[in-house]
Amino acid sequence: MHHRDDACPSCNPREAARITASLANAPAKRFVLAGGGGGASGPPCEALHYHGYIGMEKEAVETITAWMKDPRD
Repeated sequence: MHHRDDACPSCNPREAARITASLANAPAKRFVLAGGGGGASGPPCEALHYHGYIGMEKEAVETITAWMKDPRD
C-alpha cells in the first residue's frame, strides 16, 4: 500500500508498484495506491505527511487489515 501523494524521495509512488510486481514467488500480493486524507505538514518522509497516510489513517488500517484477513481479494 502506498499513498499517491507521498513525496518521500525514497518511496516514489510510481516505483512502488514495481516492488509488488517483483514478488514472483509470493503466495499472495496486492498493490494498493491510496488517495485521500489531507492536512499534510512537516517533512514528506514522516508520519504527518502523506507518507503516514495523514487524514486517512483509519481507512489505511482498515484496507491493510481486510487484506490480511483475506489476501485472495
